[in-house]
Formats: sequence, structure tokens, C-alpha cells
Amino acid sequence: MTILITGASGFLGRAVVERLAHAGWPLRLALRRAPAEARFETALIGDLAGPVAWDAHLAGITAIVHLAGLAHQPPGTPDRLMFQVNTDASDALARAAARAGISRFIHISSVRAIVGPSSPVALGEDAAAMPTDAYGRSKHAAELAIAAHVPQSVNLRPTLIVGAAAGGNLGRLARAARLAVPLPVGGFHGRRSLTTDRSVAAAIGFLLARDPADWPRSALVAHDRPLSVAEIIAALRGAAGRAPGLFPLPATLMRAGARLSGRREALERLDGDLIVQPTRLAALGFAPPETLEQALARLMPGRERS
Repeated sequence: MTILITGASGFLGRAVVERLAHAGWPLRLALRRAPAEARFETALIGDLAGPVAWDAHLAGITAIVHLAGLAHQPPGTPDRLMFQVNTDASDALARAAARAGISRFIHISSVRAIVGPSSPVALGEDAAAMPTDAYGRSKHAAELAIAAHVPQSVNLRPTLIVGAAAGGNLGRLARAARLAVPLPVGGFHGRRSLTTDRSVAAAIGFLLARDPADWPRSALVAHDRPLSVAEIIAALRGAAGRAPGLFPLPATLMRAGARLSGRREALERLDGDLIVQPTRLAALGFAPPETLEQALARLMPGRERS
């Protein structure tokens, strides 16, 4: 069974390729440009914002793992671009998969397809989809398109993903944790569910080894124990052999600063809860292959000591 992987050169893609290659799956990597080292069969597809001749790249393919998409984008990125890459390209790939008779289709969506940056209640697998930004809406639209064309497909919805090359807010927290100064995050009490790149990769391998008829149509991917920002910083610094070095700022001061700087959503991401209950994969027997602490340690190269 040859598996086509899109987004194979990205942060999550590298972990997925490593996991599936180690398990012995034949792989074909769909890439924008030719790699410097051709370890695997490749399919050059160009930019997902434009048309892709998917039919030519699906010959001999029996399963698709669709990781490619836009996530962390600079302010001002047009919403239309988000939908072109995350929705339209996914729709085109799913249509081609249906024409090719491919029933094994795993789409890496996001928890943001069903919720905004925080939630006052814990989210279960059947939570109604209420995305709040272009990223979330484009991922939810992609889920619907893929399910319409490949009925036995699965949309995996990971929470914030921890790993050695994590970007976005986790990358910023890791850079802050490396500083040899106390950090004013001791007052952030919001808890967030997290997962890891290796855990998402393991979930993909777990499903590929099963009959698609047994797949859930969607599933949250997260570890059971949510962490606060303070706990994340403490774990990062603990991996480097250092004390947490945290202190709290008054909540009113933090909110005023976020409002004045236009960073209210950033504060919501830091101090708001976003807890999920990932029951569907667990019911099938899946368990994450590493702890959050092990994954957070990979964000601290060399385990620097101050």
C-alpha cells in the first residue's frame, strides 16, 4: 500500500514521514519543490493556491495523508488565500481520490475547525462546529468537502502541537523560556489541551493499520492532561535543568496592556481555557507514544543552562 503524504516537508510532516517510514509503509511525498536529498518517491505539485493535476500523482496510491495547509500566517494575510489552500486544494484532492477509488484518506484538520482560541467549557467529540476565524472556517469547510467525496475519510483535529520545531505561540514560549530572566506568566491560569507531533504521527499510523470502515469520521487528538502557560514554561525550563523563575502580573494590568497593544486574542490564547476530551481514538485503543514533558524537552535544544 503506497501512501501519498502532502505537507511532508513541514513541522508535522517530518514526524509523520519518519513514523510511517519506520513502520515500513511505501511513501510518495507530494512537495512544492524537489528535495535536496531524494530518500522517497516524490510528486512535485507546486503551490496549493493554484491548480494541481492530482490525478497524475495518484497512480498506484492506496491511501492519502493530507497535512498540507496554511496555519501561522502574518497579519493581513487575505482570507481568500486561506480558503484556496486549506479548502479548495483539499476539495480538489478529495475529488481526485474519489475518482481513483481511494477510500483511505486521513485529513489533518485542527481543533480550531470547531472552536475559537478558547472555550469556557470542555469540548467533546460531538461539539458543534463554531470556528471564529478564517483559519478555522477554512479547515471546517475542508472537512465537509473531504467527507462529501470520500465518505470513509477521517478528519483528525489536533490541539496545539508540541515538537522540536514547533512555531507560533509554542515557539515564542520556548524562546522566552531560554532567557535567563524571570517571566511574568505566573498569573496565567488558563489550561489548554496539547498534543505532540509524534503523537499525531502515531495516530495516523494507528488508523492506517485499521480497516477504514472502523475509522471515526472525525476525532480529536490531544493528551489527557491540559497545561497552563506557567506549567509549560516550568516544564521547558525544567528540561534545561533550571528553576521555573515565574512571577504573576495583576490580571487588570495584563488585560490593559493587551487591549492597548491590540493583542487581546493573544492574551486569550495564553489565559483562556481550551480543554478537549479525545475519546474516539482512545476507545479504539490508541494511546500517545510520549508524554508532554518529553515533547516539551525537545523544544529546548542542548538543554541550555543559565
